[in-house]
This record gives sequence, structure tokens and C-alpha cells, in this order.
Amino acid sequence: MLRVTGRVSGEPGTSDHNGKGAGFPRYRERWKTMLDGQNTEICKYLNSVSFKGTEVDLMGNALSTIILNNAPGAFKLRRALKRLAEFTFHEAQEIETVGDCWILACFTPSYGERSDYVQDMRRVLDMAEGYIASFPKPGKTVKLKRLFHLTKLLSWLYAMRGMKADFAYKLYLCAHILRGYYYKTELIKALNQRGAHPKLLLTFCDVHVCDYFVTEYFNKKKVPTATLQHAVFNHITTGYANSFSASRYFLGISGFGKKEFVRSGADGDRYLVLGSMKYIGKKLNDELIFPGTGRFGVALSGVAFQEQNKLLIDLAGRLAREIGYEVLIRRHPALKAEEYDSLIDGSLMRFDQSESLEGFADRCDFCVMGSTNTFGELIANGHLALRMVSDTDTFDGVDSFKFSDYDGLKRETGAILGDLNGVRKEFDAVRNELRAPGDIRENYRRFFKTAAEGDGQ
Repeated sequence: MLRVTGRVSGEPGTSDHNGKGAGFPRYRERWKTMLDGQNTEICKYLNSVSFKGTEVDLMGNALSTIILNNAPGAFKLRRALKRLAEFTFHEAQEIETVGDCWILACFTPSYGERSDYVQDMRRVLDMAEGYIASFPKPGKTVKLKRLFHLTKLLSWLYAMRGMKADFAYKLYLCAHILRGYYYKTELIKALNQRGAHPKLLLTFCDVHVCDYFVTEYFNKKKVPTATLQHAVFNHITTGYANSFSASRYFLGISGFGKKEFVRSGADGDRYLVLGSMKYIGKKLNDELIFPGTGRFGVALSGVAFQEQNKLLIDLAGRLAREIGYEVLIRRHPALKAEEYDSLIDGSLMRFDQSESLEGFADRCDFCVMGSTNTFGELIANGHLALRMVSDTDTFDGVDSFKFSDYDGLKRETGAILGDLNGVRKEFDAVRNELRAPGDIRENYRRFFKTAAEGDGQ
């Protein structure tokens, strides 16, 4: 049985990496901000003071996704007030129940309108025999009753009086505290109305504010808590998602994910290698796939990586002309339909219309992308993938299938097209590192079964 680990410390993990090179602006900014002493001090300060009524002991950890990605001075007062109004008046949750409600699953408003994340959560819940779940309610719902709680802002702002940040930044943080408070209190009220007494809490990512508030509440109630891993959290740029996780169980993706969990300073005993949610119920390919289509793919990243996306499209066009291939481009779910249209050479490139990442990859001999979760997902399912790295690498320690410039891309591509059999052994080793052993569906079912019996392992 997994033991309940001690409290997460107030200091974010750091790295001895020294960022050099041009990199990509937003990615580099996020890395530097995370290691910035002022942001670290804010986390430590908030962990040292009390926020009345929240029942959260380490508020710096609860707000880590905001603090470590946004430097003080990043917000204007108008933006802080806008967030406060949005959280107070418009967000609401829907409660649904299936069978025996022994699991409480929380998919909080933290993830916007990411329908792919909703699908991932539902795949996991299908492995349980029953649950009560909270999902964001579509549209906007006016919540006037929440006005009574705005008075709490005064005491929370007072608690921040010794923090080195401007008023707009403090108010922005308070708006997120209020969001977590609203979510937790209204969720508990809904559970009490239904007479539900969950024996396990499952969150999508417990370092987001709403998730963290609920996790803290059930930790104090001695109810086992678990959180999912929807992305690769490496120890350099996103290690706080590992080290600040407050859940008893961390339902992880792979052996590589566990290594990064430990490198981030977290207790490896909490990390259970179950596999990617995206592949629950799917038969993963055990052999390297090379369909010989004469086409390679480019998987674009989200809105924070515009410069990277433009560079990848440019490099792909150069490579396609040199090796005589066509290019299939897949947009990230968060991108607008027309984005990057002006950069496409219609004689060589076209956008993919497949509904799934697997469908896209099946139509390509290999795919190129940034150092993102897509790389791990494709490799895990037998698809050749090449990742572009800059200052940092999400898959730090995986030395294969990466490039940093056009010459590197040509070298990696040449190895694939020139000696595919020689690449297979290397591919197998990387694939085994990036995916869970066994059947992913059964891994999750086994966890829920043993958690119901009082042992999550």
C-alpha cells in the first residue's frame, strides 16, 4: 500500500541547466520565469501565511501554475478585475452520477473548453464501476449568491501585504483563490445534497487551483486522492506539476514520466505507471510503422508556440523539396482553422483533416514537431517522430530522434530513409521508455479495484 507522503516543500524545484541559444520566446520565457528568484519567493511567502476560510495550508503551491508562468507586473488592473468578474458570475458545474458513486471525479474549469481533455477524463471513468463527476456547465450562468463571498478578498489581500508585487498582481491571485473557493464549497454542497460519500477523489491535474483546493479538502478528510497525468511534466520547465502535486497517487504515463517525477523532487513511490489516458481501450502498435506513403507530417503546437510553428513549416518545406516528399500538416486543437494558411506551399503541403492524431500519423512515414507530448504519444504507438529542441527539451535524457536545425533534421531523416532496419532497435528502446507496460485499460481498472479495497497499488 502506498504511504501518504509528507507535505510538499514551499520551494519550487530548480535546474542546473544553463539556457543558451535563440530558442522560442514563450518557451524560453516560461523556463526563465520558473527559475526566477522573485517568483520562487512569492510561492514561499504565500506558503508561509494563512488565507482564512480556504482550508489550504500552502497557497503558493496551490497557485503555482499562475505564479511560475507569470512574473509580477504581468497583469494590469483591468485584467484582474475581468478575471474576478468571470469567476464570480459565470462559472458553474454540472454533476453527473453513474452507478455506485464511490469515486468523485473533478474536471474543473481550469482547462477551458478542451474537449479532448474531457474525452480523456471520460475514458478513465469508463474504467471505474461507478462515479459522481463534476464537469463545467456549458454557457454562462449568473451566480449572484457569490457576491457575499467577495468580502473575503479583503482578508486575503491583507495576508499578501508583505509580498513584493503590485496590487493588480495580488488581486489577480486573489481572483484565482476565490475561484478555487467557489468550486470547492459548491462541490461539497452538491455532494451533501446527494448524500454522496466518495472513497476516492480523482482530479485531472491537481496543481491547478480548483483541483488543488478539492484535493486539500479530501486529504484532510483522510479520503485517498489521485491525480492524472495528461502531459509530460519534465523537471526543467514544468517540474512544479510533479513537486507541488498534493495527491496521494499520481497516475502516470510512463517510466520516463516517473524519472522526471523523481528528478522534480517528488516521492517516486507515489507515481504509478498506468499509461496515457488517450490510449485507454486502444491496441498499441508493437512494431515500428512505416507505411511508405512518400509523405511526412508536421504536428503544430498551441498558441504559445507561434514562432516554433512557423519555423517547423519552413523547415518542412525545405526538406520536402530536397527528398521529394509531400507534407501533411496537423493543427493543434487550440489553433484557429485559418491559422498559418498563408505560410503553406500548396504544391507541397496541405492540412490534415483527420479527427485523431493516430489517423494523421497513419498517413505519414514520419512526423516532425516541437518537443511536446505529441512526440511521446506517437512514439508510444509505433510511429516515427522527430522533435525539435531549443533551450530546453521536454524529453531531456532521450537522446534519439531530435534535431535543433535544418542540418539536424536532414541527418535524422537520412538515417530513417537510408537504414530503417538500423533505426528499429533504437526506436524500440525509446518506445519502451515512453509507454507503460501491459494493457493500459487493465492498468486503470486494476488501480480502481485495489483503491476501492483500500490499496491503490
